[in-house]
Amino acid sequence: MNKIDLMEEVYKKEFGCNFNLGIEIPAYFEDQSYRHDTCPKFIYNYQNVELFLFVEHEKPEHRETEERRYTIEAFTFPNHIIAVLSTESQDEALNLINDRSKINKIIENIKSIKGV
Repeated sequence: MNKIDLMEEVYKKEFGCNFNLGIEIPAYFEDQSYRHDTCPKFIYNYQNVELFLFVEHEKPEHRETEERRYTIEAFTFPNHIIAVLSTESQDEALNLINDRSKINKIIENIKSIKGV
């Protein structure tokens, strides 16, 4: 079983087999979905910064929050949260998460601004 198979099993186990992510999550994001969270979450780590990708339910009326479908936030230490992307667009989310060099550059910029 490869990492992608394991990733699918975690969020599906926590949120049900019918939960539709709407996008394919790259294998370099780790699925850390947990059923007591409001939605599946995937984490990418780079230079002591965690980039969280939250995927809300495809139907807004089934979401527990007012968030958009795809939200990406950077978590730096100690306790800084920086919004990176919030969108309903699959294409916009994929454009960012499928470009690892773009993600790394964003994290490097955040680190230089926050002095992390």
